[in-house]
Amino acid sequence: MSRIIIRAPTWSKPSYEVGQVGRPFNQFLNWPMVTRSGAAFFLNHEVNAHRKKVFCRWGSHLNSPASASALNKSDWLSLHVLSCIAEAARLSAGTPSNFEDIYMCDPSKLHHGYLFRGLLDSPFPTRYTT
Repeated sequence: MSRIIIRAPTWSKPSYEVGQVGRPFNQFLNWPMVTRSGAAFFLNHEVNAHRKKVFCRWGSHLNSPASASALNKSDWLSLHVLSCIAEAARLSAGTPSNFEDIYMCDPSKLHHGYLFRGLLDSPFPTRYTT
């Protein structure tokens, strides 16, 4: 996990095609969480205190310039990947849009101007906030 925390997650077509989200941490969490012993493990307060430290460290990394290393035209900001992300949003929200119409970004800036994840205002309700 220490190595994962300091690396920007890269786009993975095979992961996208099977609906895997939340890389890389879901690879450590999904399978154990659906077992009886895994559920008990993740309900343990001591375990969760340590998980919180890990996720806080991961969040710190994601808010640093180092996390943007995969935000380039050969990875997350390639035309193919941007169209895949926009298509997933269209299917979810039911509105025809391109990537720039959904996410707060500026394609003219380095890394599309990303410093955080954000969505533009939408008439569609969402349970997530920015």
